[in-house]
Amino acid sequence: MIVNGIYHAKTHPGLEELLQAELKQAGAGYLFGMSGAVRFQAEDEQLYSFLLQSRVLTGLELCLSQPVDITQTDIAALVDSVDWTSVLPVHSTYRVQAFQGGLTGSSLQKLAAEIEKGIERIFIKKFEAAPKAVKEENEPEFVVNLQISVNGSCQLMLEAGGDVLQKRGRLVSPKHSVLSPAMAAGLILLSEWDGTTAMIDPFANDGVLLLEAARFAKHRTPLFEDDSLRMKKWRTFRHALWKKKREEVVDKLRDDVDWIMGFDSSPDNISRIQFSTREARLNNNIRLRVSRPNMLNYPKMKGHIITAPPVDVNLKLLGDFARKTKMSAGGYKVGLFSSIANLDTVVGMKPHRTIRLEFEDRTFSYMEFTIFDKERAARRPATRSGEQPASVPGRKIR
Repeated sequence: MIVNGIYHAKTHPGLEELLQAELKQAGAGYLFGMSGAVRFQAEDEQLYSFLLQSRVLTGLELCLSQPVDITQTDIAALVDSVDWTSVLPVHSTYRVQAFQGGLTGSSLQKLAAEIEKGIERIFIKKFEAAPKAVKEENEPEFVVNLQISVNGSCQLMLEAGGDVLQKRGRLVSPKHSVLSPAMAAGLILLSEWDGTTAMIDPFANDGVLLLEAARFAKHRTPLFEDDSLRMKKWRTFRHALWKKKREEVVDKLRDDVDWIMGFDSSPDNISRIQFSTREARLNNNIRLRVSRPNMLNYPKMKGHIITAPPVDVNLKLLGDFARKTKMSAGGYKVGLFSSIANLDTVVGMKPHRTIRLEFEDRTFSYMEFTIFDKERAARRPATRSGEQPASVPGRKIR
């Protein structure tokens, strides 16, 4: 198996800087960012640390070949450029897949079949035996991907993450979801919420933001809960080191989280969230209530309001929610994720930050606002122009 190879980590376009920050924290090197992905190099200890702390990762592959122009090379030459005997054990099973822009088809399946024949040819010539290529319905030990980008660049990759990471980038329920888990985690990280103050979602919908907020506050990461990575099937995977890195996560977990609140006007949505929280063992950390978003009275404390209104949200309801929030959520920071082009006009607030994100082939905006705290301002002592309020020993000036 290739040691200290180059990995291709995927995320949603717009979250690449967060992914790079996670890689840097784990000690990975050779960070090369591109749209929706980051290339990096890491030893096993750094790689496992990254995987167990990442929240925005949606895919991971090990690069086997250099990227080449699909029009300037043939499949046989591309296959011959890889030392397959260091990748696939002779008595293993594997499958080859081909994608262009994330999609596959009959012509791409023919390319995949050509790659399988090329791999078999190399092994038969050297060992008179070859790994067994299996069909899609079977579960192979290795999955080889031919990735063709929209600009015609192609590269052979070895799947390292698998479905456990890919589902982080998909809607939990296409009918009810607005966000994928990875995008929800990205919004929480972008908000700079520290996990120790109130976090409220007035448009809870399917609860994905609430679940990711609870995981963040408890210091629980996605792969700590489900670590069924494709690379754990590799014979070179260091299970003892992985167990050691998991134990480091256990030492950081906390159980006292109870300041995450979700509201939705649909009782059915609240019931679905209750089921999800029980399934994720987070039901003691999230408070839920049926309520319209424009009827909420926010707790008098510091915190964040982070929400993703439904794509078909009533604009009048959204405006009413914003007015109610401005009146009763003084001191809170608000983050809104929406595809509405003039979101700031609809809510009647000027954002202090706007971030463009791409999800499900659509462009979204994440806008942040700070609600002015009228009560706190009223408690401040009046001062003459240009004069600073004096401090009084034993008394904190508000």
